Amino acid sequence: MNRPSLKHRYLIRSIGIVLLVVILLRVDLEDTWRQLQNCHPAAVVLAVFLILPQVALRACRWRGLMARLAIRCSWPQSLRFYFAGIFIGLVTPGRLGELAKGVFLKQHGMASIGRSLPSVLADRILDLLALVGLALLALPHFDLMPHAGRVSALVLGLMALIIALGLKWLKATNQLGVIGARIRNRLNNTWSGSLDEFVAGSRALITPGLVASLGWTLAGYAVFFIQTHIIGYALGLPADFMTIAMVVSISILVGFIPITFAGLGTRDAVLIFLFGQAGVSATAALGFAILYIFVNVICLGVISSVFWFFLPQRPAGFNDQGK
Repeated sequence: MNRPSLKHRYLIRSIGIVLLVVILLRVDLEDTWRQLQNCHPAAVVLAVFLILPQVALRACRWRGLMARLAIRCSWPQSLRFYFAGIFIGLVTPGRLGELAKGVFLKQHGMASIGRSLPSVLADRILDLLALVGLALLALPHFDLMPHAGRVSALVLGLMALIIALGLKWLKATNQLGVIGARIRNRLNNTWSGSLDEFVAGSRALITPGLVASLGWTLAGYAVFFIQTHIIGYALGLPADFMTIAMVVSISILVGFIPITFAGLGTRDAVLIFLFGQAGVSATAALGFAILYIFVNVICLGVISSVFWFFLPQRPAGFNDQGK
């Protein structure tokens, strides 16, 4: 199958921009601007400040994952690499650029790509699981489908069971090694060393220590959702803490769909629709979306870019074979 051309990829990703334009044409922008003018500046400053502890907690989680792979990376280096990875993630579809953290480790002589990749993937998967879990809880909260409560409980239970049994199966029976051997047979020998390191690293992470990583994840998201609640407070948004957290979780997941740039349009449409289910006006929801973008895209991007530009060595690309 032929890969879509660059022109087609940009055409697909323009869908979100078109959706954003439609939203802007249908919402009272003057009312939204008045709400933004009347927001509490101290609350906005506090929301921006909370970027630092939020990312610091995620960096602690990643450092713990690396430690289980015997990768030595100091706390300041972990934080620098994490922020720099966020910067690249903000400009790539689905934030896939955050995987660049593995490239940084290789460039600084700390680990090969194959050895570091399990920690980077586990770090990303933990974030996604937390968002999916909260999004599922939102189904009965907003009554988005018939029997939403039962569906949510069933899916959450199945997710937990599948993850637990899957990890136990992979750890106990060396299935990762079997899968790795099959893949190795189809790849050039150049990749075999990286693949072996990836398999060994993945097995090393499947331990009860993952519970500690889950703890760091929950702590990081607690700070993040406090931040989103403060953004809502700054605008006087008539929504409680859990409503804002659930709406934002779903909007982030939808924003990962690669049909836009940095979630523009798709995230805003979800925010307006779900906040509308909670009795929040479209103008207030758009004001929240704009302030959210200011804090978690613009300000986060500026802070992350500083870490990126001051790295001793910047990645030239993602074609490294990890050896």
